Amino acid sequence: MSSAYHPQTDGQSERTIQSLEDLLRSCILEQGVSWEACFPLIEFTYNNSFHSSI
Repeated sequence: MSSAYHPQTDGQSERTIQSLEDLLRSCILEQGVSWEACFPLIEFTYNNSFHSSI
């Protein structure tokens, strides 16, 4: 049994966070810029990628 809105049991939220972390890490390593500079690119990439529904 799990409680509502518990992040560790919310798989979809955890997957979203992992995807955003991966995008951020990739941007920083490939472009060598600060994480703040990566936000517009990450936002664009994430918002324009395919997300399957439950």
